Amino acid sequence: MITNFVTFVREVVYNFKGINHPREDCTKGGRLNCPYSVSIDSNQTHMKLTPIAANQTELSLNNGTQVFFSYKTPVAAYCPVQGYIKTAKKWSTTTSRHINKWLKGITEVTEVSQESLYELVG
Repeated sequence: MITNFVTFVREVVYNFKGINHPREDCTKGGRLNCPYSVSIDSNQTHMKLTPIAANQTELSLNNGTQVFFSYKTPVAAYCPVQGYIKTAKKWSTTTSRHINKWLKGITEVTEVSQESLYELVG
């Protein structure tokens, strides 16, 4: 059952184009108070998908894990057991900027393989 939820969330991320128009409830550089958040509840899991800026999305799971997406790719995360992690793969300058912005103020970050981040989201 959780695989179906992960597939649904992945499709929402893949289809999300970001918010490219000015709105009062969207602040540049910060989290968005945005009507595009998606929550999924079941007896086994809860997931919340939140766009936080253009081409930047955060997936929160009920186990405390948060996965950060730049465009359609999971590139960083917070895991209760591992702490903050980020991809060791070198992406574009923009994606690197997105990762650094999401991890701003975090001093201990472990680099992991890109495959490890893909595994977090199924």
